[in-house]
Amino acid sequence: MKACAADLTSCWSFSFREGDRERVVTVEQLSAFGLELPADASAHETSARELWFDGTVILDYEFDPPAEWEAPYLYSMAEVHPSARDACLSHAAGGLGTRLGGVEVDVRDDVFRHGDRSTFALLVDDGEPYGTYFSMCRGRTAFSLVVAGWVFDDADEWRSFLGETLEHVDQLPWD
Repeated sequence: MKACAADLTSCWSFSFREGDRERVVTVEQLSAFGLELPADASAHETSARELWFDGTVILDYEFDPPAEWEAPYLYSMAEVHPSARDACLSHAAGGLGTRLGGVEVDVRDDVFRHGDRSTFALLVDDGEPYGTYFSMCRGRTAFSLVVAGWVFDDADEWRSFLGETLEHVDQLPWD
């Protein structure tokens, strides 16, 4: 366990528990769409379960491959908050952070919607899509996903890719 602090908030960070991995998108899920991973791909994954002072649970997963691999970068985060308001504030902050970070997004909510509020967008560079962003809140849960280097712009393909993960995110309680 490691403790983390930011401003006036604090949290404790742990390893994933049983069932946590099903609540985030992992790079292995891209194999169904043609991604071939080297045997040592897991060496480039990081994950953590954070418990915040207010009872919020955040699951963080990141796959950051070496530049010489032709594999996408992937970041997935699932959260359960004390209230639906907090979950939707987290969803809104994620979208704002993407835009403030200088990333050009093409919002395509016509492709996919989920939860009480959601945003589906393509990440764009020089007018060309290079990745996919999705964020949502539903009840007390929030979820976000960034895939850079892999573009999903088909609704059926996206549902197939993400649907089961969102079902796990929506199931409360998280032990």
